[in-house]
Amino acid sequence: GFMIQWGRVFNETDDKQDVRFRRKFKHVCFGVVLNRQNANSTIALNATAITSSGFEIDRHADMDSSTYVNYMAIGY
Repeated sequence: GFMIQWGRVFNETDDKQDVRFRRKFKHVCFGVVLNRQNANSTIALNATAITSSGFEIDRHADMDSSTYVNYMAIGY
């Protein structure tokens, strides 16, 4: 059935970062929404390479600090 997953990861690299869901979606993950926990964050993060088991965080090269990233994923 329908499933929502969420979590938080620490990001400190300009390289793509693999994130694995705690539980694999049985069929498909429709999308992932990301947000940074920094109060003054103005540069967005992108979720790419989304699969039923995880995704990649593709960080903009202009970000020069580490940050916690919250995510929410929807699928079934």
